[in-house]
Formats: sequence, structure tokens, C-alpha cells
Amino acid sequence: MHANVLKYFVEVARCGSIRKAAQNLYVASSAVNRQILKLESEMGTELFDRLPNGIRLNAAGERVLQHIRGTLNDFHLMRSELDELKGDRKGHVSVVAMDSLFVDFLPATVEEFSDAYPAVTYSIAAVPPHDVPPRVLSGEYDVGITYITKLPAGLDVVTEVPCRRAS
Repeated sequence: MHANVLKYFVEVARCGSIRKAAQNLYVASSAVNRQILKLESEMGTELFDRLPNGIRLNAAGERVLQHIRGTLNDFHLMRSELDELKGDRKGHVSVVAMDSLFVDFLPATVEEFSDAYPAVTYSIAAVPPHDVPPRVLSGEYDVGITYITKLPAGLDVVTEVPCRRAS
């Protein structure tokens, strides 16, 4: 339903390189570059700063990325709502968590959820603890799991697990 240009743009922004984005998307670099140039033409402004070692979003690109992430998030929510109306429990959940949770907790949790909801798919990324909140806040991920002492504005805690401080 949504044009490939949205996926291409997000991946180029994430990678900082058209070539790397094209590899990740399994398409030709020229196709990705054409879509980015076409989008910039439609917007009437450059969205990336071209650097010797790659590209980086400029202020206009940051705003477009924010809009695209919101659009894609709304699309996925709508699809989930339609599936629920049909009685299906399908969809995709993206999780970002601190890497120490990948040892036991996340694999066991995903396996448990997969048993309960076999039509749901998951993508999970490991990042340092302080990188989790901004990734959820940006809309890049649906759920974040981390240890933090101060919650950034705009995020809600769904559940907390009290931990004892090491002595």
C-alpha cells in the first residue's frame, strides 16, 4: 500500500549510505538513489547532506523521517485493528532492548508469545541501555526494554520490575 520510497528513505537514513541501504533491501543502489532523488524533487529540497563517506539527514530530512515513521506506524496499527476485527491475531512487533536481555529473557519471552500468537512476527534489536528510549520515542520500535533512572518525556512505562542496588 505504501510506496517503496518510504522504506527506502528510512533505510538510507538508518544506514547513512545508499549502497548499504540497497544491500539491506535487496535492490539495486541505482533504484534506491532514484527514489531518494525523486522524493527530494517532490519535496523541493535536499533531505540528506552528501558527505565524502556517506550521507546524513539534514533538518528537512529529519522532519520527513519523523513523518514517515508516524505514517508507517499508523499503517501497521490500522492493519492490526483490521486483523482483530476479523478475529485474527497477526501483526509485527518490533522490540529494542539492552543486549544483556538477549541471553535468556528475550528468547524465552518471544518463544512464549510465539506459542500464544503464532501469526505475529517479531524483530528485535540490541543496543546500549541509554539508546533504548530514543529509539522507542522516534517510533522506530514498538517496545523498549532497559534499565534507566529517568524516563524521557513522551514515553509511558507499561510495567516496571524493581531491582535491588548492588552493594
